[in-house]
Amino acid sequence: MNIYSKNKHFIFLSSYLFILIVLLFISYLIFGGNVNTFSPLAISDVVLYKNISDKIILGWIPYTNFHFEYPPLSALFFVLPRIFTSNFIVYMYIFSIISLLTAYFCIFISYKILKLYYQKFDFKRIFLYCLIFILLYLILIIFRYDIYSAFFTALGIFLYLLSYKIKNKTYHLLSYIVIVLGGLLKLYPFLILPIFFISDLKQNNLKAFFKTVIYGCVLIILNFYFIICAIPGILFFLKFHSGRGIHIESFYSSIILFLYNNGIISDVSVVHNFCSLNLSGHIPILLSRLYPYIFFIIYCSFIFFVFKRINWSKNLPKNIIFSSTIVILIFVLFNKVFSPQYLLWLFPMIFMLDVFNNKKYTISFIFLIATFLSVLIFPIYYEALVSLNYLIVLVLLIRNVLLLVILIMMIKSLFINQEKIDKLDEVNI
Repeated sequence: MNIYSKNKHFIFLSSYLFILIVLLFISYLIFGGNVNTFSPLAISDVVLYKNISDKIILGWIPYTNFHFEYPPLSALFFVLPRIFTSNFIVYMYIFSIISLLTAYFCIFISYKILKLYYQKFDFKRIFLYCLIFILLYLILIIFRYDIYSAFFTALGIFLYLLSYKIKNKTYHLLSYIVIVLGGLLKLYPFLILPIFFISDLKQNNLKAFFKTVIYGCVLIILNFYFIICAIPGILFFLKFHSGRGIHIESFYSSIILFLYNNGIISDVSVVHNFCSLNLSGHIPILLSRLYPYIFFIIYCSFIFFVFKRINWSKNLPKNIIFSSTIVILIFVLFNKVFSPQYLLWLFPMIFMLDVFNNKKYTISFIFLIATFLSVLIFPIYYEALVSLNYLIVLVLLIRNVLLLVILIMMIKSLFINQEKIDKLDEVNI
């Protein structure tokens, strides 16, 4: 009897029991008259989603009839709960249920990916880590829409790997479509597309890639009129986010605030603008102008490494999952904005890395520590962070350094893997 037979009943029974308990907990908080238990910061986004959905239900068009600060596909997920109710409490509850179930499906996708390549693996441990993450980040999972983009990203990667595993061109096309849909929810999935393209190029699968591009062009042509109408609103959306300063939780901010609290630099303050808390001062303003170049250099350097060094004909799942997770983490760390829900973007792929890395779940453990520190920062001690409390600023710095350590570990693992493959090839020759 293989490990799947042994673990199958445990995993699914535990899943149903876990979801039931969490749903009962959410029901108690929302319908038990305890909504005020939540921090206003925690549910502020859901209030915004509800207001947007009210406008759309009335026939208003995002980007055209009102300013819309989110990517286009997000409107669909804002409207979905609104179809069933106009009451905010019920709306919040439906949104929470959909988000929680989406998180569960993310775990299921990770199971399906690993099952493609391994007959035996300890999924109980991965499942446990995923549940711990969901419990720690429950408020952000159920009151933010970022889990949906994480689902589309994981599903796109699964379909891409499945297309090569069973040699199916339809799944290959679908993988690109799903990643693009994820990018229309949150922009970061678009960063994964060059990795897919390089993989196709190195595996002589350009025919399938170009067919995908042709389908994409046809869709753009068919929707050309609507795209033209939405351009002014989309430009406003891009201008809105490009005008934001260095976010208080960003990697840059944690270094600046640590130096400021130790008297090494001055002229730093926290201001509220562009719907977020950002840093003001000479150094934050300078960094807000330099960060696109910093991110661009790091991202392009990694993509160049992916193109030159990775042997795509061997260990495809590790190469795809590691490379995709790395580019997402590069975006999270070296972007000027780092909202706490951004860690959801790494779920569930971050918990699969150690399986492909043959390690004892080092990356998963470090990531859970970083997640716990994130919860301490938001929502528990967020006011203390805004007040530049020394201890909380230190916690923020440690959280971001831990994520940087994970990034270095992933890149190192990918590089060492390629070195070993190259050496084996030389020996075989």
